[in-house]
Amino acid sequence: MTLLSSQDRRAAICLRLSDDPHKGTSREGEGIARQGEDCESHADYNSWRVAHRLVDNDSTALRRRPGFEKLLKLIASGEINVVIAWSSERLLKTKTDEYRFYETCLTAPHPVIVSYARGMTFDLSTPQGRKFFDNAASDARYETELKSERQKRANRQHAEKGRPAPGPRPFGYEPDRVTLRDKEAKAAKAVYRAILAKSNLASQVRALNDAGLRTGQGNLWRTETLRKWLTSPRNAGLRSHLGEVVTKAGWPGLVDEATWRAVKAILENPARKKTGKSAKGMNTGCARCGVCGETVNMSGQSKTGAKNYTCRTGKHVSRAVEPVDELVSDVVIAIIERDGADLLVDHDRPDLDALGEELEATRMLLKQLGIDFAKKRIPRSTMLAGTEAAEADIAEIEAKMADAGRVDVLGPAVAAPNVREWWYSDEVTNDQRRAIITTLMDVAILPAVRGRKGFDPETVRITPKESARRAS
Repeated sequence: MTLLSSQDRRAAICLRLSDDPHKGTSREGEGIARQGEDCESHADYNSWRVAHRLVDNDSTALRRRPGFEKLLKLIASGEINVVIAWSSERLLKTKTDEYRFYETCLTAPHPVIVSYARGMTFDLSTPQGRKFFDNAASDARYETELKSERQKRANRQHAEKGRPAPGPRPFGYEPDRVTLRDKEAKAAKAVYRAILAKSNLASQVRALNDAGLRTGQGNLWRTETLRKWLTSPRNAGLRSHLGEVVTKAGWPGLVDEATWRAVKAILENPARKKTGKSAKGMNTGCARCGVCGETVNMSGQSKTGAKNYTCRTGKHVSRAVEPVDELVSDVVIAIIERDGADLLVDHDRPDLDALGEELEATRMLLKQLGIDFAKKRIPRSTMLAGTEAAEADIAEIEAKMADAGRVDVLGPAVAAPNVREWWYSDEVTNDQRRAIITTLMDVAILPAVRGRKGFDPETVRITPKESARRAS
């Protein structure tokens, strides 16, 4: 290899930020700009001509870095022979980066110089240059790993104190991520109630978008976006860290924890269809055939256009939809008007406050087990046994809270000034009606009596459930 003069040196400036703190704002890229200014001044001072400027903004070592890949190709082809970066950690982040860069420079057509605007200059064509370059890279990686460990510990402590994590504005909250935004908070409660009432995600996405409500980032709602948002612990006033709920949050929840856990259980149920339209027949899927016990579906006659409820076999019952729906609706409305708020009293519902306190105490116990083991107060076997028992208790308590959250189905109907008007209004979906029907009663459709014309109410058997009998 021949020595090159400053005039023969062609430089590439490499700029990188692992995480741009101003991403998505008017200040995005300011950090990269500062690095670039310092590197340009460094090149001018050394009389190096800058041929390329390679930028990997907001790119961590775990992501593929297009700028770094292009740099290796430029060195291998001999197009550049000086690499300028702000510091070692801005150029190399992992041992793999260092190895690939080192091997590329050793086989390059021309000797390569690496120079840091805030550090030393290394001639990789000499043993001394390679040694000091390797030492600088190792030191930078060591400092980066220490910083990462400190940051992880700080993030965990931040979470355990219930403080909000940084990030964009979540739906339902102001940009401070703590203060409720009233209109969105009310809409959030309505969505949770709708899911508990067996509504599907697609209908709720349409309702939010039609109301002009957008995600916290200002985008249209989509099914998976809504699913992810609904299952977020922060909506129940809980602080999570790395997917684990660690404590109660320092902000008010959009819904109580029981409601959140109930909806989460519904959405994460493998048997639940992720997409699909709501059934049109009000009694589809909840009324049953009085002969075989199978649920009924709504079918139509191609000639007359009449709609009938038929069982899955298609052999036992076939009854006109409209009179069956009217009869069931009249009975539901009468029960709600008669019993009102008494229907909301669930004698078997567990004490949610007590469950919440028990859950928090068990979480603290789990945390203390880890601390005691780390400080060698208890052996590993004791820690593992205690952790297993605590996690089992947490799962059981969470299941009880989820079951308790499912009972809030009748609330909107009971609160309505006029139950009949509410029941037939456009704001109520068949999903909600079905949920109320199945909460209050069992409906069985019997075969028609031969020779008897017209609809016979006696062929629809309605049996009140325990909740309705208690209210009476």
